[in-house]
Amino acid sequence: MGQIISINTAVIGEEEVNSVNARDLYTALEIKKDFSEWIKTQIKSLNLEKNIDFIATPLKRGIANGGYKTIIEYILTIDAAKHIAMASRTKKGKEVRAYFIEVEKNFKIGIGQYKALKDEKLRLERKYYRQLEISNKLLLEKLEKKDIVKKQLIVRKEWNSEDEQRLIELVELGYAAKDIAKELDRTPDSIRSRKHYLIKKGVLR
Repeated sequence: MGQIISINTAVIGEEEVNSVNARDLYTALEIKKDFSEWIKTQIKSLNLEKNIDFIATPLKRGIANGGYKTIIEYILTIDAAKHIAMASRTKKGKEVRAYFIEVEKNFKIGIGQYKALKDEKLRLERKYYRQLEISNKLLLEKLEKKDIVKKQLIVRKEWNSEDEQRLIELVELGYAAKDIAKELDRTPDSIRSRKHYLIKKGVLR
């Protein structure tokens, strides 16, 4: 079924709902009498409540002589529009009511599909972040092990004459143990130990 009446959204009461303009419904039902008289009759006969089943908004419209007149624009909930269509007891009324039912059905299907997609997206995001967390944890463990092995290798690293000479030069220049360690790729404790050894040998003061 093609579009018979434009479906919009409006705040009626305290929530946003699907709605139709009463003038569009009036046109679709092919009503012959005056619109203002017709809508007031529908509201009264069907006990439609303002700000629950519809809202009424005054609008100013320009007229030919340059002035304006105030008209009332009625916005109906889909349920109210269905009641009016059914109450018309015409072929057009049945067609319009069937159209509203189909629109609501498709809308509910759309909402269901959107919710399903949203839930699936959330599930995949959670799965992704769990995997990322595990990967990061494994990477950190690997890096920590690598760092431990590196430190062990640095501690065990043999001293040669070139390293000792460079150590002596840096000590005499006033460098701290931590800075010398970076220069010689060793630990500060290793530097202090070797420095103490060289002092005992009389090479350093």
